[in-house]
Amino acid sequence: MIYAYIRVSGQTNYDSGLSIEEQRDRITAYCEAKDIGYPEFIIEPRAVSGSKSNRPGFNRLKELVLTGKAKVVLVYDLSRLSRDLFDSVEFLKKYVDRKGVRLISVNEAIDLSTSIGKQSYQMTSLANEWYRESVSKRMIMVKDHMRRTGQYLGGLVPYGFTVKDGQLIPLEYEQEIITLILTMYKEGSNLSAIRQKLFQLGIPTKKGKPRWSIKVLSSLIKERTDNAEVI
Repeated sequence: MIYAYIRVSGQTNYDSGLSIEEQRDRITAYCEAKDIGYPEFIIEPRAVSGSKSNRPGFNRLKELVLTGKAKVVLVYDLSRLSRDLFDSVEFLKKYVDRKGVRLISVNEAIDLSTSIGKQSYQMTSLANEWYRESVSKRMIMVKDHMRRTGQYLGGLVPYGFTVKDGQLIPLEYEQEIITLILTMYKEGSNLSAIRQKLFQLGIPTKKGKPRWSIKVLSSLIKERTDNAEVI
């Protein structure tokens, strides 16, 4: 049976990948042009990064290959399968080679039923991993710049700030609490002691909870001290 795997990236602002509908249309057109037959589509239920190997759709595809139900697998391009080199090579050796599956990348014109196709697959997988690492670094740089310039990144508003017209505005009272937390930490207090002190002083979290979590305190201190090992 013929299957086609479709995934849209979780990094939509940095990845020019096609939408689900566009990938489906191009794979269908390829199948018609090559007289391969109409595939059954396996579509990831939500945007997810190719660096994550545990994906519902990808897991189903691997199961279909292992059980011998999938004989031909199509993707728009190989990065839809994975941007991780180890996962790409594992899929090739453990699933495609072992089960004799024909894997086709429509956009890259790679057919893994040929030796040239397999070599191209490994080279493309290496390039995809480099791309993933490059994108991750760019995302960190962009977010860091936005944070430093006071731009709101979306999601939960960080402790010590409020949002006005898309900008993070410092809250004087919460900034004083942050200063207290950092002072206690620098003077040798661990996270549990700081947490207990805040509770005794009746200082709630951003969400109004009476007790702070160790995780929240750790993140707050890391962001302001560049300390990777907060205890």
